[in-house]
Amino acid sequence: MLIEFTIANFGSFKETQRLEMAATEFDGLSGNLMNTGLDGNPVRVANSALIYGFNASGKSQMVKAAQFMRDMVLNSNRKPVESAIGATPFLLDPESRQQPSTLEMAIVVNGRLCRYGFRVDRQLVWEEWLSIYSGEGGPSGFRRVHDRGNNGYHVEIKGLKGIKLAIEHVPEDWLALTHLCQGYFRTELKESWEGVLSVYNWFKDTLRVMPVIHEVPHDKALEFSKDTERMLWILKFLQVVDPGIDTLQLEKSERLSADVQLDLIDLVGRVTTSHEKKSALVNAIKASDTETLAKLGLDFQGRELKIVRTIPTTGDAVSFSADMESQGTNRVFAMASCVKDVIDNGFVLMVDEMETGLHYKLSRFLLDLFNDPSRNPKKSQLVATTHKSNLLDQSFMRPDQLWIMEKNELHESRLYPLSDMNITLAAHQTWPQFFLQGNFGRIPMNRVRRVPG
Repeated sequence: MLIEFTIANFGSFKETQRLEMAATEFDGLSGNLMNTGLDGNPVRVANSALIYGFNASGKSQMVKAAQFMRDMVLNSNRKPVESAIGATPFLLDPESRQQPSTLEMAIVVNGRLCRYGFRVDRQLVWEEWLSIYSGEGGPSGFRRVHDRGNNGYHVEIKGLKGIKLAIEHVPEDWLALTHLCQGYFRTELKESWEGVLSVYNWFKDTLRVMPVIHEVPHDKALEFSKDTERMLWILKFLQVVDPGIDTLQLEKSERLSADVQLDLIDLVGRVTTSHEKKSALVNAIKASDTETLAKLGLDFQGRELKIVRTIPTTGDAVSFSADMESQGTNRVFAMASCVKDVIDNGFVLMVDEMETGLHYKLSRFLLDLFNDPSRNPKKSQLVATTHKSNLLDQSFMRPDQLWIMEKNELHESRLYPLSDMNITLAAHQTWPQFFLQGNFGRIPMNRVRRVPG
């Protein structure tokens, strides 16, 4: 469960900006909220949030920041030794461009509020911290701060045993969280800091970041074919905007799709050390030579997703390959498969440009899906950037779920919710009109952090 995402000096963000999912005191649309299970603040958080802004306002930078943070947690120890860390500071200020970037997420994991974050530049991790609040005796966790004088780290540990020495010897361009949770610990002490591992697993398993996707994920087709319920769910999702689709089916294909080829080539590299066999397999994969693949021990048949429609005049069924369908249909299929996973497992989904290729009806369907407790029993969350102004509607979205991203005169991205603004619309004026006329930036605000810490 995402509570708060903090960004500072990253991309177009200079000053600290926070996306806050914690609910305000607004009384309406309580069904759009879910209980955190925490004894203290926050008690309720939003199931969804929409972020509005004109082009180049910084919306995509926020999604990139979330993706960067997740990649750092999972892969900070896997990059080539001489490669730089991929953090880019705010470059339009001489002082900021010399300072590290800051990213932090507040989340609820296993019934506990956790704060994890770090400050990094292109060369090293300047600071990293984790606080796990259990409500008894203050938070447990760790903090490591780079000491310029000694060219090492000052490490503080609270409530965790056996990890200080491991953290002190983490390389300067690695995250300690990555190092600790990928096996670099004493297994007999693992149980004493299970909360650390649960935070790592939240980034690995629960946080899903979806960039702008246009193509059908063919590499998932075989997985779908084994799950009839899943295929029916995706079919209903597609039929929301295209009732002309009768069914989905998988057919044998003479060629392996590009993404399946890449997956197979990666598999070959891991299962055989024979250069001769590896070369033969890779050549067969690139040529989609399934007979040769079978002889070499890799029995795999190409499968292609087909969308079936009916000829109105005859009633005959006709199947269409994905590349014959519209960009919007492909986008819907790609999103449907991702949303199904998120809803079934209680994940957090961050989507960039949700409206790309989607009709308003489907965008509204997505919001209603996440905001409906009966259809979202696992308490999944959706955070989406969008230009679709007709979703800026307080009849089904709370003001603390609607966020505006704008750049000031110094080209710095600023993020703020409607709930922090005192707005009275003019007669016959709508919220979409108000937004498209660029009025939000002229409204005074009083930002109050919802979850202090």
